[in-house]
Amino acid sequence: DVVKDFAELLRTYRVTGVTGDRYAGEWPRERFQRHGGTYTPSSRTKSDIYRELVAPINGGRVALLDLPVLHAQLQGLERRVRKTDPDSSDPRRCI
Repeated sequence: DVVKDFAELLRTYRVTGVTGDRYAGEWPRERFQRHGGTYTPSSRTKSDIYRELVAPINGGRVALLDLPVLHAQLQGLERRVRKTDPDSSDPRRCI
């Protein structure tokens, strides 16, 4: 039902396709197709996307919607640098 509602909302803006992460495998693609849209998995990882978002936000080139959940999630990201891998961004772990 959520994908159906989302696809209907997108159509009001004449948007028929979205790009998203690779979470949930083929499920998002199948559901969007069922409701007349397309879902394309991003070629970038979520860490790449978060990392590329930092400079535009800090430079004032991006205006975020005034949604407390969005702000909390972005502020809650934790950047980790590893010797073997590029740095990654993930939500902070709560115990």
